[in-house]
Amino acid sequence: MLVADYQATAYTIRQLNQLTSYTVKIVASDNRKKESHATTQFKTVKFFLKFFKEIEYGTIAEYGSHNTGEMIKANDGGYIITGETGLMENGKESQAKVFIFKIDTAGSVEWRKYYNYSTYNIADLKVVSFMDGYVFGAGRDLVRVDNQGNEIWHRASASLQETIHGIGAGKSGEFYTVGKTGSADPDKEMSASICKYDANGNLIWNKKFTPTNWNEFTDVIVTQENQLIVLGGFDPRNKNRQDKINHNGEDDLDFWVLSLTTDGELIWDKSYHDPGYAFPYKIIQTREGNFVMAGFTMTQNTPLYLVMINASGDPLWTYFNEELPVKAKSVAESDDHSIIVTGIYQTPQDAFYSLVKFNKEGQKLWVQEHFEFNTILKPKSVIPVNDGGYIINCQKTIIYSNAFEYDKIYLFKTDENGYFN
Repeated sequence: MLVADYQATAYTIRQLNQLTSYTVKIVASDNRKKESHATTQFKTVKFFLKFFKEIEYGTIAEYGSHNTGEMIKANDGGYIITGETGLMENGKESQAKVFIFKIDTAGSVEWRKYYNYSTYNIADLKVVSFMDGYVFGAGRDLVRVDNQGNEIWHRASASLQETIHGIGAGKSGEFYTVGKTGSADPDKEMSASICKYDANGNLIWNKKFTPTNWNEFTDVIVTQENQLIVLGGFDPRNKNRQDKINHNGEDDLDFWVLSLTTDGELIWDKSYHDPGYAFPYKIIQTREGNFVMAGFTMTQNTPLYLVMINASGDPLWTYFNEELPVKAKSVAESDDHSIIVTGIYQTPQDAFYSLVKFNKEGQKLWVQEHFEFNTILKPKSVIPVNDGGYIINCQKTIIYSNAFEYDKIYLFKTDENGYFN
């Protein structure tokens, strides 16, 4: 590249390649044509797409409930975001509807689809890529849609007590849901349940696990070895209803992981004690074949609880720190085997967006946060992207009524260090 007859003292070189070394030769000439020569070298830095986008739910009802659910990579590029919102239709507030939004890689909305089902705010919506589209769970409803969000079928549990908390896609055209349901045993309150369905939504089997008084499943994945890993929680003290009355309703819950065959047969199950009431949310399999579970524990500060286990369920490391009060909602593995967690940094007045990175040995590397006054920010999912950064969807909820502000979905695209601006 040659630039001639340039008279300013600064010049911007554009359209350079990232992570590339360049040499620049500068020739300066005065009005007597006396020349001075200089050479400089530099290396370009890595380019990261970074943005912060606000996504509208639609024409929302002023006092409606608006919730953001899980986000996953879309089958045809970009991302799928689930959620639930109360809309205005024909000048009236409609019943809350679940939705799927398709987002491109730059954070712009490609399409919105709404469905006449509701979680009634009892669970975050979960979604999984499945064949030529997606399956998402909304409370007791299961819906399969194509890549454009058009509904293929809908199934609903016959039990009003059934709640879907997690969905996993199988390798042979089947999928699995996990959650909880009321126990048939009068001495026990809640059973953890897992169901297997075929591609048409027909139930293949339904199994319940009730080792203690209170049991629930929150996530399920199909492993590289075509087995099921299920995350949940149970009451380690196994208190019945009368025990709770005698102890003023005091509760306890431990993290719980089960390995099952695709027929639902138990291979192993193990529990992981925490000092408070466990809230397990997400489990992933790493490239090295281990598993990482994320959640938080209800103690004075509700700290993040992160555990890596091996293929047999034995703990490799545990991260628990009362000084990091992050309610983890999502966990993922980066290309460098590091672990990224997003969740809610809770204070007495507000809730921050928080992003925390760990190395694969469980050592915390950094924490990034975003705060807005009079606002609750609830991150729901984090996804590593090809440039080494991350994309996070977040529920923005206004604490007090404000004519100039209202609930939205936030979308953050960060660099490798969690910065989005």
